[in-house]
Amino acid sequence: MLHFFRKIRRDLIANSQFFKYFKYAIGEIILVVLGILIALQINNWNEERKNSELFDARLVEIEKELIFNINNAKDCIDYFHPFDSITTIILFDGLKKEHLESDSSYMYRQIPNTWYFEVQDQAFKKLHEIGNGLTSKQDSLYQNLVSLYGQDAIYGTEEREKNQLNRYHKIIDSYEDYEWYLNSTLGKPYSKEEINYYLNNSKYKIDVAQYARITLVAFNFDIQTWEKRLLKNYKTIYDYLEERNIQHSDSLLFEYDPAQFKHYIGVFKPFDESSGNWSPKKLSEYMYEIELIENKYIWSRYFQGKKTNTSEIIPISKYYFRLKKIGENGYRNIIFDENNKVSGMSFSVGIFRSKSKKIE
Repeated sequence: MLHFFRKIRRDLIANSQFFKYFKYAIGEIILVVLGILIALQINNWNEERKNSELFDARLVEIEKELIFNINNAKDCIDYFHPFDSITTIILFDGLKKEHLESDSSYMYRQIPNTWYFEVQDQAFKKLHEIGNGLTSKQDSLYQNLVSLYGQDAIYGTEEREKNQLNRYHKIIDSYEDYEWYLNSTLGKPYSKEEINYYLNNSKYKIDVAQYARITLVAFNFDIQTWEKRLLKNYKTIYDYLEERNIQHSDSLLFEYDPAQFKHYIGVFKPFDESSGNWSPKKLSEYMYEIELIENKYIWSRYFQGKKTNTSEIIPISKYYFRLKKIGENGYRNIIFDENNKVSGMSFSVGIFRSKSKKIE
């Protein structure tokens, strides 16, 4: 091919056809440039293909990381669940000697308590090493993960964690001044002095109030919001990997057997409230309904007969569930009567409490 082009150039020069030679030279330059551009484009396509494949491989790692973070968030929320009720008993003067004497798990002694919340993001950080070449769907997944692991979100959670740890250590340091504290750390039964402290020392209630504000409200609120965002991203990534037929985790996380939670179904009407800013009149205008729709339990809120909010339910156990929708935090507990039939539902977030009676 090169010999052919040289022969053309020699013939044009030999015949003094400089204008034709000039046009030929321009054409040859264009061909060379086009060849280079095509080669570069092919190389770019190869790089983009490699980056796209690398992104999918990293996404499988991120899915595992999300599962770890979801389980960690879930464990943290469930861990604080029983303390939510106990602090309410203490703060609203419901604590009695009988509570302590029958407390075989020493739950009242465990206030304050804390949780070390670890966020794993090593797999996510590897995504930053990937260059261009992502598809629009991949870029959307990437942007969602950037938002999820954004520094503001993680920094806020870490700051709340520091606050609850600091409060924990301050309270524990103050307890060390009492003679009963050593026995309590050894798991011995409540002494008379310890019971008297819980029932009559005003400082104890102050400690519980601070613990509830920092840990059960602020820190726990962040973790519940974090859990919902993790679940949302996990579901999106799971569906993407399934569509691409990429080998990953065997089954969708947190799927459940609807048959185990049929007792959730019903219509509930609020009938009282023990604290918070809602008046009994306003509360009575609400109604809640739980339905089974396409094998998912859906919670709906009605105000003055109009549906105002819906969310898929996250079943935790026979006795309690959470809502998947971001912003719908707090604990929701199923209430059973003496015949082990569902009679109502309670809701708690911070110091606010409300109860609903099952009417259908």
